[in-house]
Amino acid sequence: MVKINTVLGKLSTEDLGMTLMHEHLGTVDANVWKAFPDWLNRSEFIDYAVGQYKKVKDRGIDTIVDVTPLDLGRDIHMIKEVSEKSGVNVVACTGIYGNSYGWHLYKDPDYIASLFIREAVIGIEGTDIKAGVIKCATHEDHINQDDERMLKIIAKVHKETGLPIITHSIGHSGYEQQDVFEAEGVDLSRVVIGHLGDLDDVEYIVKVAERGSYLGLDRFSIDTIQPLKVRAQVLKELCDRGYRDQIIVSHDCMCFMDGRDSLNIFGGTWDDFYKENHEDMEYQYTYVFDYIWPELKRLGMTQADFDQFLIRTPRTFFER
Repeated sequence: MVKINTVLGKLSTEDLGMTLMHEHLGTVDANVWKAFPDWLNRSEFIDYAVGQYKKVKDRGIDTIVDVTPLDLGRDIHMIKEVSEKSGVNVVACTGIYGNSYGWHLYKDPDYIASLFIREAVIGIEGTDIKAGVIKCATHEDHINQDDERMLKIIAKVHKETGLPIITHSIGHSGYEQQDVFEAEGVDLSRVVIGHLGDLDDVEYIVKVAERGSYLGLDRFSIDTIQPLKVRAQVLKELCDRGYRDQIIVSHDCMCFMDGRDSLNIFGGTWDDFYKENHEDMEYQYTYVFDYIWPELKRLGMTQADFDQFLIRTPRTFFER
């Protein structure tokens, strides 16, 4: 048993309960929202988010790990308010999502690392809310020099703070993420390689698993990338091959995002979306109960398996 940071203070891993390990409250362009407060109605958004969190809490989820770093639209004040009002524990992150602008390439890597260490040790955005995990992302099938530089920064933050790492990977870049982390002295069992469930290449995922990292099968509900039945079959095969206890099941879900993907997922702008009835919307945090679990049961998996994915494995990850 250890204590981890949440937006409401320290939480014993004994009290984590059922946990979604890779989610977002929302991904909204923070700079645009700051410049134009009417970009998205804050009170409406909080009201909707609290309702979504309460709904999933009523189904059994106790804790959500929010892997939204500062350059993906993190608003720590809003995350705290939604946690308080919904009763769901939320673990916030430090780290970097990264984009073509490359702000993190501008200064010395040790300085960039010190910023993230500050968020883990002192607090985020001028608060005393401390990060509980480190997030990083690469965006191509193979990592480049800029990615390697960023991953080395993340490794330094991990070694200084002891916080575990959760990644966003594309294609087969997760194995190369492991290469950099290992070379920098990171224990790979403290790392979730994210979005491996986007692939049906089980042999590749096994290669990642054999190095000790946790396996992020964490985009259930995004059927446009990989349909549910394929994701579930990959999960089942990994379990059959002995990797059940390394599997992280989550959605990469959010209450809303702006940008081009919002048209595909949410059907338009916030103003349009907020007016709709969302009860039958598949893309929400309850997907794990309404769709994933029935499909896993169809494949012969048990309640013990489900509890392993959502209760025991998250706790083990944080206690390593």
